[in-house]
Amino acid sequence: MMFAPTKFVPFATTGLFSWPGKIRMGMDLLISPKKVAPGEFNDETLESFVVRRMGRECLDRLAEPLVVVFMHPIQSRCPLLRPSPTP
Repeated sequence: MMFAPTKFVPFATTGLFSWPGKIRMGMDLLISPKKVAPGEFNDETLESFVVRRMGRECLDRLAEPLVVVFMHPIQSRCPLLRPSPTP
């Protein structure tokens, strides 16, 4: 799954995102990686990662719809309280 646009013109001309949202997503190139203390496990939710890197609009209009489409078959087979694997 690729969140970053690969072509500028289609991204710039789409009506899916507002101009402030497009500028916010473009600022992702200037944001440094999240710093994690040595030995600390870095577990971040999809929401916090996308909002931190690309903004709320990207989460609402791109990330969440994609995850719902791709994860629905998995969610329909997985029990709610199943423990997640540890790294």
